[in-house]
Amino acid sequence: MYSSSTDLNVRLQRLGFTPEDLAANRSGVLTERQQQEVAYRQRIYVKNGRIAMLVMWGGFSLLIVGWQVVSLLTGSTTMERFTAELPYVGIALAGMTGCFGFAFIWGLIGGRDLMNGKISVVEGRARVRVREIPGRYQNYPRCEVKIGGRTFLLAERNQFDVFEDGVSYRVFHIRFRPLHIILSAEVL
Repeated sequence: MYSSSTDLNVRLQRLGFTPEDLAANRSGVLTERQQQEVAYRQRIYVKNGRIAMLVMWGGFSLLIVGWQVVSLLTGSTTMERFTAELPYVGIALAGMTGCFGFAFIWGLIGGRDLMNGKISVVEGRARVRVREIPGRYQNYPRCEVKIGGRTFLLAERNQFDVFEDGVSYRVFHIRFRPLHIILSAEVL
């Protein structure tokens, strides 16, 4: 059977929020501590996006240019053939830049709520699922909680029993797929 509402609210605080955080989130505001956490995640998000774009675009560019240089140096390509192939290299680079640009724009859209610090609210009955993810040397536990159509992943073992299956919750979060950021939660 279900635990008491008080017991569930105490367990929810293992997610790392305080009653002050919950009160502020009900008003649609982030507390100072939450603003610092969001700012930290924003910096990581921007840095990782820049690194990914640099690696993808730079790696592909080096591959194409390196292939052409090696072809010229080994004599497998003459200068006339090299200049004839140059437009195709440019088209390939433009195509890959377009693909990477699409991925970059898609990432910006997906991270929009994180970058704006926008609080979203979802309510509904919790559906809790704990499963093992196979790893190379061992299996890793993964806890998914689905509330009102939104799936939250809990990474730490001490959080796995925070939500109880079938109980209704209100969760204040920042949408950021696949790891939505839970700011606070309460039992309804």
